[in-house]
Amino acid sequence: MTYKEIIQKTVEGKYRSVDNTCNGICSKCGECCGHVLPLDQTDLDQIVEYVVKNNIHSNATQLILQNKLQCPYYTGKKDKGCAIYQARPKICRYYKCDKKNISYEEFEGLKNAIPCDMWLLAKELDKDIEKRKIGKEDRK
Repeated sequence: MTYKEIIQKTVEGKYRSVDNTCNGICSKCGECCGHVLPLDQTDLDQIVEYVVKNNIHSNATQLILQNKLQCPYYTGKKDKGCAIYQARPKICRYYKCDKKNISYEEFEGLKNAIPCDMWLLAKELDKDIEKRKIGKEDRK
């Protein structure tokens, strides 16, 4: 089943994900933090700006060691499950695994999104942050 089919079935109320919440509150389990997420240009711009501005490195190495393929910004920490929470994409804002279905407004908000490999994005952003650090050290 493609992600478009899943979204359509969700809109129609025919698809239900596993509810991993604790009485409706996100458990920060990371099951919804996929490594491929539908992003539009606004999502991408917000993530890039936030990551670079705040010097946020991905958790890719830690996730690889744990043999997990979640979004590289998933921290696995129960108090704060997402390193880019303030700039998280629309899909992450809309999705909650206890929802019965997604609203039409939410579905329309994802209309221009395309699948993005978050691992590739994080890899490039990590390189950019390192280059900026080296540049600042050279200016000292």
